[in-house]
Amino acid sequence: MIRLTVRPAQPRSPALPGWPAARMSALSSQARYRLGQPHGRELCYTGTLSAIHPTWWGAATMATTRRLAAILAADVAGYSRLMGADEEGTHERLKAHLDGVVNPKIAEHRGRIVKNTGDGFLAEFPSVVDAVRCAVEIQRGMAEKSAETPPERRIEFRIGVNLVT
Repeated sequence: MIRLTVRPAQPRSPALPGWPAARMSALSSQARYRLGQPHGRELCYTGTLSAIHPTWWGAATMATTRRLAAILAADVAGYSRLMGADEEGTHERLKAHLDGVVNPKIAEHRGRIVKNTGDGFLAEFPSVVDAVRCAVEIQRGMAEKSAETPPERRIEFRIGVNLVT
């Protein structure tokens, strides 16, 4: 959500100076908005930028572009249990997995990490195929890397992929 104070170029309506009812109804039906009290020729608006009509104040707004993206969400299964048993060792093993397997696979499949959490991450990919292939290769790499680790100390990722527009 953004907050803008918009000043129209010319007054257009006696009911609300500079804000004709037809233009106000042009807001996207999906946008949630709150119009504040007008102060002279100013009107406060809180909502999404794509919902603002560019001719309200005679200037063009930013173009809205839509694109498909795949979001890969991953976190460590049983992270609290692993940290409780061996905090430093778990942290070091997780960093080694991220640096050795996860980050290279994400880069290899044209992805980028959007957010890191304590025991997981969100990554964005331009294609669902790239995201799923990356997830499969991460799981295979993690299994190979921790094959000799006892099951109770093994770091295993839960991974999900979501398509967003």
